[in-house]
Amino acid sequence: MPLPWIVGGIAVAGGLAALYSWLSDDDDKNTDQNTTRKPTKDTLLLLGETAAGKDTLIHILAGKVFANDYTATATHDRTGVHINNLLVHNTSGSTMEAVLRSKEELKDELQRYKDKVFLAYVFNADEYKTNKKIHYGIGNCINETKGRGFKRCLAIGTRGDKILAGEKTKIENEIRQRGLECSIFDMTKSPKNEIKDFIQKVVKQ
Repeated sequence: MPLPWIVGGIAVAGGLAALYSWLSDDDDKNTDQNTTRKPTKDTLLLLGETAAGKDTLIHILAGKVFANDYTATATHDRTGVHINNLLVHNTSGSTMEAVLRSKEELKDELQRYKDKVFLAYVFNADEYKTNKKIHYGIGNCINETKGRGFKRCLAIGTRGDKILAGEKTKIENEIRQRGLECSIFDMTKSPKNEIKDFIQKVVKQ
């Protein structure tokens, strides 16, 4: 397991450091419809390991077709997209400035916005069996949701085209047994509507 960031006594792992950084910035020029980083509406924050497919997910939800390569989140032309009244935002391109802030400031920030925040752990389903970081990341997402009082967490798998149907079902059920909804998608089919339906179903629970 990679060493977590330690912030004034808070251990931050599995992408949560990026969440704190996201909350620290006042605006986001890469998100559509001039939204701000401070959650004024329900917000789904995408977490996950590097190259898990978060950029691809945002790209498809924005109505674009699948492409084999994307630039890094920090320079990508879009980091957020709206699904009706829900903002879906990729936090991974954020700076780490917020990680240097005090424990109390972080706690106050998270407490203020927790009733508007959902977390989604995005993972490469083709690496589920072999990449321990995925299992730690899912656990961290669950723990942070419960510990911080966020509304809910879910798991979105990518590279569904790389695994057999039976394996896909097995992975989804295993993650559901850990307490969060999960669905794995074949991104090469640009499944915008299927992803939107899954996210909206979980958010409305």
